Amino acid sequence: MNSRIITRSNRANLIAILSVLVFYLIFFFYPIGKILSIGFSLSSFEQAFTSVSVRKALWFTIWQATVSSALSVAIGLCISSVFVKSEFRFKKFLQSLTFIPFVMPTVVVASAFISVNEMLKLEGTPLNLQGSALGIIAAHIFFNTSIVVRTLTSTWPMIDFESEQAAQTLGASRIRVFFQITLPQLKSGLMSAGSLAFLFTFTSFGVILILGGLGKATIETEIWRYATQRTEFETAAVLGIVQLLVVVAMLTINNKFLITDSKNTNPVSYTHLTLPTKRIV
Repeated sequence: MNSRIITRSNRANLIAILSVLVFYLIFFFYPIGKILSIGFSLSSFEQAFTSVSVRKALWFTIWQATVSSALSVAIGLCISSVFVKSEFRFKKFLQSLTFIPFVMPTVVVASAFISVNEMLKLEGTPLNLQGSALGIIAAHIFFNTSIVVRTLTSTWPMIDFESEQAAQTLGASRIRVFFQITLPQLKSGLMSAGSLAFLFTFTSFGVILILGGLGKATIETEIWRYATQRTEFETAAVLGIVQLLVVVAMLTINNKFLITDSKNTNPVSYTHLTLPTKRIV
């Protein structure tokens, strides 16, 4: 009887494993293999990167993703500081509202920015939000700040607050304590949130297409344009490979710092601070 049960259990496990392998083979490995087979050649890369539009799209993708991520992290850090270190009415309600932008449809958010642009009559001014890099960066900050706040409000309460109090007792200013004590302990959370923000801005499609228009192209929109309008599948595949490498790199960084943050239980040492002597009565 026991041998029959074990045999049935082994068969069930084998069927489950085969089902998972077939699923990954059809929906994961085959598409990626197809992309690699089309675009992974020297001639394909040469053809893609000799194109002026591709080089412009690559440069615009990199710098707007970097600026958007940096500003999202900076703004999210300030908001998280308020939520972590302050107690006030409706705090949890406001904190929950912070996470709403990330789940909102891209079309709705982009349309809202266009409406704001028309309402404030910003067209033709330096603050124009439609067809400009400013509008794209502002929309990305709107989306990605919630990621930063969500990450930091989870990791910030776990840092060592005694080292902050000790440094303040020794005479360190709040700014110095923040940059030399608090910020190093938030490194894992900041890197994790920053890598996710960069990932989402680097692969953004709807925001670029609606707010950027034809004048602002990224790798994502160029993949769509080369694949659907110009039917140059080799160039689209090359750009897909580039994007895939960036996605893997950002996910690796995110995973590394998440693991580091979960294992890091040692408080930051504050003995390296050169602080003025303060007499304690």
